Amino acid sequence: MGLLGYFKYTDFLLENYNFLFSSDVALQHIILPLAISYFTFQQIAYLVDSYQGRTSEHNLLN
Repeated sequence: MGLLGYFKYTDFLLENYNFLFSSDVALQHIILPLAISYFTFQQIAYLVDSYQGRTSEHNLLN
């Protein structure tokens, strides 16, 4: 979740910081990796299902 937040909200937070404090912090212009949200939430769903015993196999590689 930390990486997802970093990729999606870094420039947004820096823009707001610059506006509020009249500073000139350079924006990072980070390119969001393709489908990072999908894979992040898919893994979270798998971990929750695994924790609740709904999966038959607990190997993340399979």
